[in-house]
Order: sequence, then structure tokens, then C-alpha cells
Amino acid sequence: MVTAYSNYKAGGLPALAWHESMINFKSGAPNAYRVLPAFAAEATHRILGISAPYAYGINGCIFIFMAMCIFHFFLKKWFSTEITLVGTLFVFAALPLTYGLIAQPSDTFSLFIWAVGLMLIRDRKDIWLIPVILIGTLNRETTVFLVLAYFLFRFDKDPKGRLIGYSAVYFLCWLAVYEGLRLWIGPRDYYTDYWQYGHNIGQWYYSLAFPALLFGIFWLLALMDWKSKPKFLTRSALIIPPFIVLHLFMANLMEARLFDVLFLIIVPLALFSLFKEKYLDKTEGSGDKPEKG
Repeated sequence: MVTAYSNYKAGGLPALAWHESMINFKSGAPNAYRVLPAFAAEATHRILGISAPYAYGINGCIFIFMAMCIFHFFLKKWFSTEITLVGTLFVFAALPLTYGLIAQPSDTFSLFIWAVGLMLIRDRKDIWLIPVILIGTLNRETTVFLVLAYFLFRFDKDPKGRLIGYSAVYFLCWLAVYEGLRLWIGPRDYYTDYWQYGHNIGQWYYSLAFPALLFGIFWLLALMDWKSKPKFLTRSALIIPPFIVLHLFMANLMEARLFDVLFLIIVPLALFSLFKEKYLDKTEGSGDKPEKG
């Protein structure tokens, strides 16, 4: 509830005018192409009979809770119940801190989509990743990083034909939604500067401080004993540098909420360093075992 309230206070609960501009396809980019939260809120508004703006708050509570439930089961494949609870509650407690400047309705959906997507990649539920990418791209363009996470993890594990085939299908699913939205809605002016590199470099001390302080010592813990940790996590972590570079050029790094999805990778890596003697066999649920059949 605290997390959802923080999201609301920082702007996660939009005004009615903003909502109407979204469902009527009159909003500025990039939000114009992030249609999932607006139409989900419209559905909640009609089903429950509450105002559309407050429907965003309801959806925010639901999707934050579901994201943390998925993350709990994600951790439980590696850790005991106690350590799993520590990791889940840590993320729950940290999320409100990321909504200090501004929040977007797409933030809570992204956390849920990434939690589901990463668990599907680890557990080799390849077919089910297709709808996650299709739906996730309706929410935010950075869903494409799930395609990269899949490719990096499976690079030397699957036959090359299967790897390239599935990677191509995932990417084309992302591209179809990405380009389809722009063809359907049409070009829109950006309500902020398209390139943010100059802003971020001009205030580099703030731009670096926000992501650095958000994870703090967990950055170091994630890197410790790197080779002893499940390959799924270490290879998924390879998406973090390009993820940050993309945001360096096209987003305001002071908006720490942009990095919420990285909790899903950094926290488990850090937990392996914190509880060396207490985690389960790291091959269990790591996705490192060859697929049967």
C-alpha cells in the first residue's frame, strides 16, 4: 500500500484530462504509444464504476502486488523461505524511494511484465514468452531487453537453429507492436526532449548518484563471487550496461523509477553473496540444466 501510495503521490495517478488524451490517442510521445495502462484503467473504471484516475491507483496496487508475488516464487527456486522473504520485502521497501521525482502508470506494469518474463526465460517456458513480449511492448519499449536476456542466457545452451529462431520470433513480435502502434496512432511530438544525453552529462553527479544510491552496496554484492552464481543471473545481468546506456541518451537518469526492473536481477545476485551457506543448490531452478526432449 505504501508503494502504491508513493506511486500515486509522484504522479502515477493521472488527471482525467491526461487519461482522456491517452484513450483518444491525442497524447504526446512517448506516452502516446504506451497504451496498456490507460486502457487497463479504462476497463477498471467501467467494471468497478470508479473514476478513471482512481482506476490507475487500483491497477497500481494490483500489479505491484502481483509483481512481488512472482518475484517471491522467482527467488524461492534458489533460496529458503526466510531468505526469499528478505529479498521480496527489500524490493517492496525500496520501490517507494524510486518515486521521488515522478512516476508513470507504466512503471508498475513494467515490474510485473519483467518479473514474469525473466521467470519464463529461466524456466524455459519459451512459447509463453511471446504473449509477454506482445503485451509488454504495449506498455513500454524496453520490453525488448527481455529478448536480449533470452539470447544471452541460451547462447551456448540451445541448438543454434532454435536459439536464432526463437530470438527472431521474439524480436519480430516486439517490432510488430512497436511499429504497429506508431502506424496506427501516427506521429506525435515528444512532450520532452527526445535526446537526454546533454541533460544527463550536464548534471552527471546527480545522474550517477540516483542509480548508484538506489542499489548501494548491492552493486558490489552482485559482482562478488560472480562465477559461482547461476548463469541465468550472471548472463541476464549483461543487459544492465546497455539498459543504462540507452537511458543515458533517451531518459532522465535522475528518475530512479526507470531502474526498478533491475531489482529483479541485482537483488538475487546480491543475496547469493549475503547468504553463501544458506541458499539451495544453485542448479535448482537456475535454468542451467539442459531442456528435456
